[in-house]
Order: sequence, then C-alpha cells, then structure tokens
Amino acid sequence: CDLTSMERGQQYLVFPPGTTCMYGAPYAFRVLRGTNERDDKLVVALKSGGSCFNEHVTRAGLCDAEPLPKRNTHRGVFNPDDPRNPVAAYTSVIGLYCSGDGHSGDVERDYAGPRGERVVQRGYLNTLAMLTWLRNQQRRGGLAPRLRSFLALGLSAGGLSMPTWGPHLLEAFHTRGFTRSAVVVDSMLGVGPPEAQEAIWRGVGLCHNEVLLPTQRLRDMCHRNDYVVQLSAEELLRRYPDVPMAYVHSKYDVFLQAFYVAAGLTVPEAEDALITPSEFHERATVILRSMAQFPNYHAYLVDGPWHVFLDTNVFYTATTAGPWGGGGGPSLRDWIAALVDPDGPATVRSHCRSPTGGVLEALGVMGGECPPALMDRPAFDMNASSAHPPSASSVAPFVPV
Repeated sequence: CDLTSMERGQQYLVFPPGTTCMYGAPYAFRVLRGTNERDDKLVVALKSGGSCFNEHVTRAGLCDAEPLPKRNTHRGVFNPDDPRNPVAAYTSVIGLYCSGDGHSGDVERDYAGPRGERVVQRGYLNTLAMLTWLRNQQRRGGLAPRLRSFLALGLSAGGLSMPTWGPHLLEAFHTRGFTRSAVVVDSMLGVGPPEAQEAIWRGVGLCHNEVLLPTQRLRDMCHRNDYVVQLSAEELLRRYPDVPMAYVHSKYDVFLQAFYVAAGLTVPEAEDALITPSEFHERATVILRSMAQFPNYHAYLVDGPWHVFLDTNVFYTATTAGPWGGGGGPSLRDWIAALVDPDGPATVRSHCRSPTGGVLEALGVMGGECPPALMDRPAFDMNASSAHPPSASSVAPFVPV
C-alpha cells in the first residue's frame, strides 16, 4: 500500500501486519494524501480515545477498543475540504487509537475485558508500524526528502505520549534550518493525582522501552515510580531548541478532571481522588510555570471546560476567551497556522486571557490567572533558535536503518 498510488485529496485506511487493538480487532491508521504536489508538508497525529490503564477502568469501558470511532472525525485539521484549515493541503497520517494505553503500551494484562475479552495493549507496536510505513514511503519518493513544514500532533491520549514519540518524529522529518516544525499537544497537560501517572506508565510496560525512554536515567526513574511525561518533554525541548512545543489547554478541562478522579479512585498508589476546577487550574499552572524555563515551550490557554480542539470545528472559533470565541488575542486557528507556515512569521508566544470578573469566575469555573513566567517572556524566534546546536540527548532510532 504505497503513498504514491493513493489519489490526492482522498483518505485511506492502512492495516499494517503485526498490529492489534486491545480486544483483538485489527488496528489501522488513516492516510490523506495531500494536494500539495511537492509532497513537502506533513502532519502526523496520534488520536484521542480515553485510557484503560487498569482493570477497573477497562471493565468500565473508558477507552476506545475499535480503531474507527462512531463520530465524524473528518473535522478541524483533518478536514481537507474546509478552506479555513491551515493544513488542508498537507499529507496527513493519523494514528487511530484502540489500545487504551496512550499509544505506548506493550503488555498483555492478567485480567479480562468487560465481556471476558483477552486484554492486549500494543499501542507502542501499532504506532511503530505506522511510523515505519511512513519512513519507507519517504524513501520511496512519496514524501520529499526534506520537508518544508511538519506538524506532530497529539490529541488527549495521543498528547500524553507525544513527548516520548516527538523526538523520533523530529529525528525523521525535521531538517534543522530548513523545516518549519512544531510539536502540538491538544488537551493533555499531565495534571493527575500524585503517584498515579508514574504507576500508569509502569503498568503499560513503558519502563522497559528503550525507544520511548532512550536513556537509562529515565528508565530507572520509571522503575522507581518517579517518571512523569514532563521529563520526556524536557528532553525534547533541549534536543530541538528550534522547534516550538505548543500546548493547547482548557483551564477547566472537564474530561481531564474526570480522568483525575478515575485515576485517583482506581490506582492504589494515588494520594487523592478529588479535585475542584480551581485546584485543577492551579496544578496546571504549576506545570506551565516549571516548563517556562524553556524558550521553545508555549501554551494557548482557553477559558472553560472544553476537551480537544484541533479535530473539531471548535478549532476555528476558539480564542483564549472560550471555545466559541469572544475576543482574547489571536484565534487558536491563526496561532496554529503561524506555527507551521514556512512563509509566515518566525515568532511565537503564549496566549491567555486574564480574569475579567463575573459570576462564573467567582465560582472558580471560568477565568483563572495566567502564569506570568510563561506569558511575560519575549516572543520565541524559531529562525534565531535554529542557529544554536541541539543538546546531546540520545534518541534511539525507531526504524531499522
């Protein structure tokens, strides 16, 4: 199934051998061959779909176990026919999600699914098969040897693993000083009960993975229950100082608050299970403030409870004031477009609307402070940053060469 044999502007499903969904259904990824005939613009996305990180949430069905969701997914950045879409002409390769493990697992569970199914989580192997196929397509001429624009996108559960997959994507498709690249994480900042995230990663088998955790330090931390995904994000930011890592985040994301409660109630290591909207925003702010040390780390913070923007039509209406607009700086659509436009401005900065007062803000479900450490920095210049050498952080190849 070669990219060059696919009709431009059409979408296809590819079923790679050796892959599987959580209960045995065949895994697939979606390919849209772009209308850009130079084949030098690419989106690689890891999709959302919940998380089945232990027996309790698996039996409750809190994740997608089939690769093809029932709702329409050809929206937002995945709709090639919408003239508002800044990546409409790009080739898009979309890792669908049916493993319940944040695209990172490689484990067979010792418990059954809600109808007695055998539970096998191979999200790592599924994603590896997709990226191996894509690298081979580039070698065969389906993509330009050097890309002008590249977007690596993680949505919710896909965003949870983007810090670990991101370095491999950039290693494969980013040419320093030539490619306008961005790593975007939509609606997954990493707020969770203390000790829960660490236990979840250990449970899906990440601690043994020398590709996603390429340093012994990270693997040792994972085995000690000290690893959180922000550590991999820091590695990515150091290694690629010319590439912005951009987080799109609702201040009061209701889905992530529910995930917090589910993790807190079902992970024995978790220290608490309850969180209020204002506490959720405060903990998110702590993460944002700690990551502000990296000039290429940026965020677009949206008031309200919305979860996942870029694969919905809210992508075109959202501003920092809320999912349906209302002022508050550049729109989310324009912010993302500027990140990847090779002919556009080379600077990016974080955006957030400061509290304006009102009943909902007083109740702690709207508004919320903007972290000065992130918002008050100078704009990040992608061109100037490309002159600095990357760090010596190691990245194990994901594709045999």
